[in-house]
Amino acid sequence: MLIAPALAAPASWWLWQSSRDGQTFCAQTSPGPGWQKASGPYANARCVKE
Repeated sequence: MLIAPALAAPASWWLWQSSRDGQTFCAQTSPGPGWQKASGPYANARCVKE
């Protein structure tokens, strides 16, 4: 039981795009209604591949 949390990977980052105006936002979870995943997953909050 104590080993399972130690093996968990960090959540991925995604580039989200607004369906209303096309703006993009980097986050691990959806910013809310009207946003869809544009690309990803990424390893960091900059949403760039390194």
